[in-house]
Amino acid sequence: MEYQVLARKWRPQQFDEVVGQGHVTTTLKNAIARNRVGHSYLFTGPRGIGKTSTARILAKALNCAKGPTDSPCDACPSCTAIVAGNSLDVLEIDGASNRGIEQIRELRENVKFAPASSRYKIYIIDEVHQITSDAFNALLKTLEEPPAHVKFFFATTEPYKVPSTILSRCQRFDLRAISIGELVDHLARIAASEKIKIDEEARFAIARYAQGSMRDAESILDQLVSFAEGTVTGEKVIAMLGMVRESVLRDITEALIAGDCRRGLELIDAIASEGKELTLFFSDWIGYLRSILLSRTLGGDEHAAGLSAESWKAVKDYGERFALDRLLYVLDLFTKAEGRMRRSLSPRILIELAFLKAARSGELASVGELLEKIRLLEERLGGRDGGPAPGGRGGRPPRPEPSGGDPPPFIARSREAERKERPSGPHRVPPQEAVSHPARPRGAVAVPIPPAGGEPRERPAHDAPGAEQNPGAASRPAVAMKSEELLARVREIWHDVLDRVGMVRPMLKSCLIEGTPVAFEDGVLRIEFPEERAYQCDSLEHPGSKGLVKRVLGERLGGEIGVKFSIVRKAAKEEGPGRPAAPRKEIQNLKKNPMIQSAIEMFKAQVVEVKR
Repeated sequence: MEYQVLARKWRPQQFDEVVGQGHVTTTLKNAIARNRVGHSYLFTGPRGIGKTSTARILAKALNCAKGPTDSPCDACPSCTAIVAGNSLDVLEIDGASNRGIEQIRELRENVKFAPASSRYKIYIIDEVHQITSDAFNALLKTLEEPPAHVKFFFATTEPYKVPSTILSRCQRFDLRAISIGELVDHLARIAASEKIKIDEEARFAIARYAQGSMRDAESILDQLVSFAEGTVTGEKVIAMLGMVRESVLRDITEALIAGDCRRGLELIDAIASEGKELTLFFSDWIGYLRSILLSRTLGGDEHAAGLSAESWKAVKDYGERFALDRLLYVLDLFTKAEGRMRRSLSPRILIELAFLKAARSGELASVGELLEKIRLLEERLGGRDGGPAPGGRGGRPPRPEPSGGDPPPFIARSREAERKERPSGPHRVPPQEAVSHPARPRGAVAVPIPPAGGEPRERPAHDAPGAEQNPGAASRPAVAMKSEELLARVREIWHDVLDRVGMVRPMLKSCLIEGTPVAFEDGVLRIEFPEERAYQCDSLEHPGSKGLVKRVLGERLGGEIGVKFSIVRKAAKEEGPGRPAAPRKEIQNLKKNPMIQSAIEMFKAQVVEVKR
């Protein structure tokens, strides 16, 4: 007797024998029982999951001598002819070889004739997506209103290639890939019936390699029976299919967790030296890491990850040692590398690079750790003056306003550079030695005297603006100066103030440059913004932004001052002749230049400052 391969011998003959497609078989059985069978069906899904087999079972159920029935007898002439593939009334057509308009026209003419001996004339067209567009158009009318004795069953792995006009005329069933657990159980039933000795590890290896295809799993088992002598073991499956042993996946995962780059590269080299397919190894490794992720999130079922009980135990151990944030990062990194490998001629270098990045990821601090460090730092800075840290115990404190304390490092370096470049100015008279101070005229503000040359006396880095507020800091000598004089001084140094602010926060400078200092009242400098620059004004109201402006102004003036930002409505906007031209007006004039306008549009840029 001629040998029949397992994939054909174990093809399902009843709806209940179809593995993993209960949502489809239940619907079809109910439709038959309630006499609601449609005239056209479309079965979609990946290879080897039962699309054509389901169509054949449905054809038997409709043409069975005892039918229509949801359990065909497999004994009547109609059933046996369909199983043998020689039924005159059930025609299986290959869409790839009968894809032209002439073949479809011939089919359209033949549907007019009644079935030879069965209840229905049924056309099963496999890989229907390969039919040409013109052929589909020729089939539309027949498919929409076929004769009562005609049924169309279509099968395809690529439903998106089927025209929507065809899809709308069919009842569509999407068959899914078969799970690893279902494949393992079905392989066990086949092995028991065929008296094949196979261990659990081998069944799981076959199921993983089949990737949801029952036909692939049965074909691999058939091949292994010829390859192996005696019991089919996991080692024999790995040897025949060129897979990587699970022990190797464990070793390289161990090297990844430990950050052992040398050990990991040695394992990758050994895999390549054995002639293994590196892309297949990398795919298996990603699947193994996914199992570790499932052990962290699902907690329990080894069948969900497609592993044996022994393998699941090892995976759960890795899950307890692998930080979740790091595991997510590694999986994201590896899946991106796998996508790049499809377009690369050197997959090995991509695997090695991905491993090295993943191994070093253990040295990186997680986002949670960084946020905690920032929170502790803000609490420390917020509590520098001895008061409680804002925000409470559980909340994150707001950003503290930079008042007292040390200035940023760049400010200290800037002062040191200026001190070396400029000869030291005359020393001030300490406030303790001052004899008397003239009375301040009304409207004047007391500030320390800046030294000659328009530059404030240099102080060491620790003598930052705001240090005068500390009890131990030396007080500065005050001088009577009218608000108009101070405002004039601010306007003189305004460009320098903008530059110093831009050294720390360039975006803050782009906001501040839109404003104009207009008044100095009671120690507070008022900076006005036009109505259309309200956003920039609001951005400067942030405590950190406002504190930086105050600090830079204090350094240039030699003492602390207040700052107030306000918006000028167009109706109330002053346009006095004595008002100085602000940097904002220079920018507006510059924007009128056609070349500048083209550059701004091309780079989607904005003018921050004007240098001459």
